[in-house]
Amino acid sequence: MRAIEDFCDENGIDIAESGSCYFILNGKKYRVSNHRSIHPESYYKFNQSARIPDVDIRASKLRIVEIYNNLLNGFELDGRGNIKNK
Repeated sequence: MRAIEDFCDENGIDIAESGSCYFILNGKKYRVSNHRSIHPESYYKFNQSARIPDVDIRASKLRIVEIYNNLLNGFELDGRGNIKNK
């Protein structure tokens, strides 16, 4: 887990107490979480300077490195964080 936390710190990815990960990449706001956000306003409480994410990916925090790198490399992902049209 320390390696994931270090990766998140190095790449400006915020981790909420719930384990959800929030980041901005290529002008889009992302949320990666293994649970659906029932109350989107909880995101505001976590990060007052951000808005509700443009893209919500349902996946474990354990996959954040893979998901972030795939997005960084220009891949389009589905709602579960898998590469589309692989």
